[in-house]
Amino acid sequence: LINLIIQTGTAPVETSAVPQLVGFPAPLTSFVGRAQEIETLLQLLGRPGVREITLTGPGGIGKTRLALQVAEQVVHEFPDGSCFVPLASLQSADGVALAILRAMGHPDADPEPPVQRLASAIGERRMLIVLDNFEQLARDAQRSHLAELLQACPGLKFLVTSRVHLRVSGEHVLPVPPLGMPAKAAAEMSPETISDAVQLFVSRLQAVQPGFVLTGESAALIAAICQRVDGLPLAIELAAARGAVLSLPELHDRLQRRLPLLRGGSRDQPERLRTMHSAIAWSYDLLEPPTQDLLCRLSVFSGGIAIAAAEAIAPGAEPGDTLDALGDLVINSLLQRSEAADGSRLLMLDTVREFAQERLHQSGHAAAAHQAHAMYFSRYMVEMDPLLWSSASTSLLNSVALEHDNLRAALEWSLAHDPALALGMAQRVGAFWQKRTLWNEGRAWLTRVLAATPALPSTDRAIALWRAGALAADQGDFAEATMLMSEALEMSRELGDAPTTARVLRGLGIVASNQSDFPAANDLFTQALDHFQATHDDAGIARVLNDLGLVAERQGDHARAIALQEESLPLARRVGDEWQVCIV
Repeated sequence: LINLIIQTGTAPVETSAVPQLVGFPAPLTSFVGRAQEIETLLQLLGRPGVREITLTGPGGIGKTRLALQVAEQVVHEFPDGSCFVPLASLQSADGVALAILRAMGHPDADPEPPVQRLASAIGERRMLIVLDNFEQLARDAQRSHLAELLQACPGLKFLVTSRVHLRVSGEHVLPVPPLGMPAKAAAEMSPETISDAVQLFVSRLQAVQPGFVLTGESAALIAAICQRVDGLPLAIELAAARGAVLSLPELHDRLQRRLPLLRGGSRDQPERLRTMHSAIAWSYDLLEPPTQDLLCRLSVFSGGIAIAAAEAIAPGAEPGDTLDALGDLVINSLLQRSEAADGSRLLMLDTVREFAQERLHQSGHAAAAHQAHAMYFSRYMVEMDPLLWSSASTSLLNSVALEHDNLRAALEWSLAHDPALALGMAQRVGAFWQKRTLWNEGRAWLTRVLAATPALPSTDRAIALWRAGALAADQGDFAEATMLMSEALEMSRELGDAPTTARVLRGLGIVASNQSDFPAANDLFTQALDHFQATHDDAGIARVLNDLGLVAERQGDHARAIALQEESLPLARRVGDEWQVCIV
């Protein structure tokens, strides 16, 4: 068919009896998984209005292999043939049409412009052209003339692999995710429920250990290995190749640092795909320097990145510029976008983070990035603190939970470099730890920050002592709770800090009530009520009225208990304290 097109310069009306796959590399290993992605691609290719599909994702995600697999499955849907065109060596989008002609076997001697020659050669034919590795050409994608070719050739479709969107007319983008990971405990997996990631690892491990047989114990280790390399097919294959010299436990332990181990790929692979490091570097090198710098700084985040947080750590950049750079990082598959209740969040694969952290330390900007990150989350908790005190709604707690990993990272850095910052941050996170019953973790953090800072009177220290005492009380450690809160009370009174004094008095009242010392509890709650009323703290008033009502109920004074609860309820509703409303 290709020879006939070359000889005549036009496409004949009849179609080939046997569709051809021109230039397609023969796979050297089995294809594993991707059932959902294949189904989606088959549906897209079957739609008449879908003419150009771009498979996007980071290096090593398996875009090319997926494209080859799907092209083979739809070969009979394109009776005039399919052509595979590698573009990795091209430096200009102007050369795409000529690269396609060469892949089809068309001579270069014709003086007619390549786009016109290609359009004439394809004509009315029903063909699929796979363009592989388009990313370095994407900035000038319009110069590839894909849209003009699609207009001139109604039976033509393009399937493109690229780390970035092409942003051409009619483009349909399909992000390729990491391989499916184990949905439940690996030790419980049956052959029917083994994930794609584990299947790939086993397949590649058997290439270097032909006698390997999957067991429940080995499945658990392999699942953990796949989790550590983010489910990236290239990383899984590189890790499995190490099975020639390492046992599974040894491989698991060595993957504490991923990139140095994930190397040594097949020599027939392009250099950019022989190690995870070079695969990521290929995408990194396509970025403008300010965008490279932003990626490196974002590596200090943990567990996700809010847009506002990313903007806060970009030094001297306008918000619009940072937003553009974040878009470029998503388009280049170095960040992934997800939706949360609070809006968009960005995710960074651990393998990408490790690469970016290396570059960040090489740049000399690591300390500044960590400081900016810690300062942002310190300000974040200053904003959250009054809301956590007044309402602590489920949605608010869920919002803080999204940032919990970042708060941990900020606390860890601050403890080492700015303990006073850590103290203020930890005392504000205390309400979250208490409401989410993270009592052990909360006590551990507060113990560390109190030990790391001077025992000098300050509101932050007084509140941290109170919070530590409250968490101790939640765990029934009333002696520790009394000691910590008594110190907090003395300090808050010395500072003349009425709001903190009110909270500590209430805390001591709860400790007394929980030990059935109701006279002491009643006295402490009454003192707390006076302070809450003096500071016009409706949330505090609502809570301590409820506390007094509970003491009255425990003492058998039900009429007083009901009256106090009825006084508490409208205040709790007014401040939006869902938790307190439920208790009352």
